[in-house]
Amino acid sequence: MNKTWTEEQTNDSVKRQKKALYIVLPIFLVFIAGLYFLFTFWYQGEIEQLINMGYLSANFTKEELSNFCLTYYNDLDEVYSVACFWSL
Repeated sequence: MNKTWTEEQTNDSVKRQKKALYIVLPIFLVFIAGLYFLFTFWYQGEIEQLINMGYLSANFTKEELSNFCLTYYNDLDEVYSVACFWSL
């Protein structure tokens, strides 16, 4: 059960692990960046709706957005979860 690896086997294993990292790491980073840009686009859309409906001014602060979310979040027909989540 306790098998000792040769140095050649260890080097081969390290090379395979590096190859896997070179493939998996960029895919992971692209996935994270894609999610970030998706939620940024979604956030900006929700903020624009809130400004157009008159709940926020065009030059709102983070505190004003937080107060809006605490006050009106459950009273609205639409859900502004991304904007309210990012305001925390």
